[in-house]
Amino acid sequence: SSLVFPSRIARQRIDRQGDGKGLVALITAHGRRPTADGLAPYALRLTPHALRLASAASPTPYAQSMQTLAWIATGGAIGAVLRYGVSFASGSDGIPVGTIVANVTGALALGFLAAWLGDRLSDPVRLGLTVGVLGGYTTFSTWMVESFILMEEGQVGTGVVNLVLPVVLGLAAAAVGFWIGRSFVAA
Repeated sequence: SSLVFPSRIARQRIDRQGDGKGLVALITAHGRRPTADGLAPYALRLTPHALRLASAASPTPYAQSMQTLAWIATGGAIGAVLRYGVSFASGSDGIPVGTIVANVTGALALGFLAAWLGDRLSDPVRLGLTVGVLGGYTTFSTWMVESFILMEEGQVGTGVVNLVLPVVLGLAAAAVGFWIGRSFVAA
């Protein structure tokens, strides 16, 4: 037995990749002649095997992108709240320790995830963790503004330390995170 779908619907729902896989035959519906677009009077006949293939196909690009955006947005919210917590907990004068801590620990976490994750998680979840959580947690713009304000207020040495220290510590943390992640993969 087989199911017959109007051709436009079948192409959207069944032939998601546009490569014709899963389509078994193009048949004439109700014996009518083709219209100008050549589609209206036709239907695509799908066998049960083709329907199983189609139902196992990946989500449409639109659905996948919406799922990815949802993961990134959720991760971004979590990362932003974590970032606020780190800044609040570290409240210091002079060098903004909270921003440095967030950027260095974010580099450590991203280095670890880059080495360890691989294909362990789906793209939406991986992007939710990296772009979302760590993107919301780390902050380049705050770092630059804080450095500028320190220099503008005459604390040039402190501003330069604020620019250089996170770069050195962040690079080292990313390397350590990557090394740890690789050791998990090797284990």
